[in-house]
Amino acid sequence: MPADAPVPDEEPIDPAVQAAREDGFASLRRYLAHHPMPHQRTKETP
Repeated sequence: MPADAPVPDEEPIDPAVQAAREDGFASLRRYLAHHPMPHQRTKETP
């Protein structure tokens, strides 16, 4: 489903999702930069 697809009225929009849409996912990138996933912690993994 495209990110800009209209959401049905009966489905509430998650505030975090709305914020991510509004700032172009910059906040998500900031979060991931400070909270790397386990497979991103070392440079040895391809």
